[in-house]
Amino acid sequence: MTSFTKYTLLKSLSYLLAYSVGIGTFCYLFSNLLGSGIIKWSGLVTIGDDCNFDRLPSLLVLFQIIIPIVVAIPATLLIPNVLQTEKLIDWEKERWYEDEETEELDNTMETQESESSVDGDLQVQISTHLV
Repeated sequence: MTSFTKYTLLKSLSYLLAYSVGIGTFCYLFSNLLGSGIIKWSGLVTIGDDCNFDRLPSLLVLFQIIIPIVVAIPATLLIPNVLQTEKLIDWEKERWYEDEETEELDNTMETQESESSVDGDLQVQISTHLV
């Protein structure tokens, strides 16, 4: 979470938190479904008199240590090394849209960004005067 906060704007931290909660919920549900399938596939029996935990150590090593390392390290390469304010795609060059609504939306967003930078400058000036 800390690595994402350095890429956020002043007022977009709430969006980042909502996004991370949504991703976390999806991952939680997916891992529960995947975990129950793995337990069924491995033959692990946890109910009744004939419990069988013979495969538990190998499952823990494989699915709690090896797979997270194999997935997480390459996944860090997918995070772009740019600020959130930089544009990754030149939409005009790609010509993905040509309607007036999106152009109006772009203009509105640009004016909001310029207003937020003015507010940020004002907050910095006020805080320096208070010191």
